[in-house]
Amino acid sequence: MQKNIVIVFLITVAVTCSSFSCAGVNKYPYSPLLESATDPLNAIYIIEDREIALQNGQSEMEATPGTASKIETTIWGDKIYGDLDDDDIEDAVLLLVHSTGGSGTFYYVAAALNRNGKYHGTNAVFLGDRIAPQNVSMHNGLVVVNYAERRPEEPMTATPSVGKSKYLILENKELVEIKLLTEGQQILEGWVTIGHEVRSFTPCLMKKTLWLMGNSPALDKIIKSYQTFLSNPKSYTPLFMVLNGKVADPPIDGFGRDYEAAFFAEQLVRVVPKGTCRSGDIFRVLPLTGANSQPGDDVLTGTTWKWEQTVYNNDTKIVPSDPNKYTLKLQPDEKVDVRVDCNRGGGTYIKKGSNISIDITHTTMAMCPPDSLDGKFLRNLAAVEVYFMKDGYLYFDLKADTGTMKFSKQ
Repeated sequence: MQKNIVIVFLITVAVTCSSFSCAGVNKYPYSPLLESATDPLNAIYIIEDREIALQNGQSEMEATPGTASKIETTIWGDKIYGDLDDDDIEDAVLLLVHSTGGSGTFYYVAAALNRNGKYHGTNAVFLGDRIAPQNVSMHNGLVVVNYAERRPEEPMTATPSVGKSKYLILENKELVEIKLLTEGQQILEGWVTIGHEVRSFTPCLMKKTLWLMGNSPALDKIIKSYQTFLSNPKSYTPLFMVLNGKVADPPIDGFGRDYEAAFFAEQLVRVVPKGTCRSGDIFRVLPLTGANSQPGDDVLTGTTWKWEQTVYNNDTKIVPSDPNKYTLKLQPDEKVDVRVDCNRGGGTYIKKGSNISIDITHTTMAMCPPDSLDGKFLRNLAAVEVYFMKDGYLYFDLKADTGTMKFSKQ
């Protein structure tokens, strides 16, 4: 009888350790229902090979049994919904804040896949330590996380001010990062058409169709996927795809010479048979080479611009109570001067065509009022990517269509 009790106890321990890492004991009792939760806030996620079972969006575990050190995990912001795996059922994406008992506060992005109303958590992809998250978006199965981080040489006590975006898709039930490694590389969504004398790509919102370069590393996969998804296509049937690559000059001979520009496809990110375009579906991360004059260049530099508002793609907006406290002046020598509430600072900018990036390198360190928008203003500036003029106003589109800053002349 005593032997049977021992066996039962060992089996219980083994089952528990299969659901939670034996390196830590969860504060909440284990429940098999967590493996198929009806809400993403109660699902199990994998962080650094450890299973984290959330209950109402939080988890607390002992880092080491019998010690006071805790491993805490919580949700940051709101979860967003969209179809990650093309099954016409909305899945969820959310940011997780993970503390292991030391000084670090680690941020991750994870997904919860909807299987007949039950949510199954995925692996969590690391974003950074003590970063400043901005927002998360998802469209056509592509997840974009925008946040601010520090420069490599800055201490961890510095306020994150360098804008960054991370792009992810679902592959074999795992969340996978899509990396952009070279200058001018972009993730674009749009329509691919393959046929006799035709090999084209029309990105969303671009007013031109691009020739797909014959030396593109991803061309064979693009053609095979096109033939697989459209086994008996009508003539020149377009298929929606997400491609990673660069806009390039068209070839000097062959069918591609009739196109205004071409696309060098380095990676087929995914095929989306039911994909659609939306406003701002062009994701530019690294600036393209070459420069073109833009309407308004004569007033862009040398003018002091005051921040009127930032409108985000989730219909929220930030409006400073006194725009004159948040100003920007782009100098002709690619230097920039800013006023950030009660502080002043400066940095540099790079403008190529309509693409622009701003790097604020220094500010004074006065203590501004508690309701100051100084941090949000700096994070917005770090994320600007495209500028344009309209009706005398200066606009900056932020990375990944996350929002638009509006300025007026001071």
